[in-house]
Amino acid sequence: MGTISKARYKLNVKTELCAGCERCVLVCSLIHTGVCNPALSRIKIVKDYFTGNFMQKVCKQCIVPACLVVCPAGAINIDLNTGATVVSNEKCIGCKMCVNACPLGLMLFDEEESKAFKCDLCGGNPQCVEICPMQAIEYAKIE
Repeated sequence: MGTISKARYKLNVKTELCAGCERCVLVCSLIHTGVCNPALSRIKIVKDYFTGNFMQKVCKQCIVPACLVVCPAGAINIDLNTGATVVSNEKCIGCKMCVNACPLGLMLFDEEESKAFKCDLCGGNPQCVEICPMQAIEYAKIE
């Protein structure tokens, strides 16, 4: 697991500012997979068309990540620069134990690749923050 950096980061979302444009969703999948595919995005937008509200769902970068604890392959570690919990695509064996362990349902699974994936904070430069026209997402230290 290594030594965790002194500062850990996460994405803070301000649901009241979200316009539901899904730019964050598209840039996330594009940056990580090379295609604009919402199913492969690490951030999700839940739309309530009845109320007109939108809610972003993204990994909260747990202090004690259940996904990391249960991974039998050692495929989940803490990034020493950002403190983000990250999945190694090379080490992931596709057992889905991490998916089942995530209390928020934010560890995702690519059925085609048979690999788990989640927000890795783009290595410290989250593109969803950069592209959001409403400034509904911010990159912040975990206090």
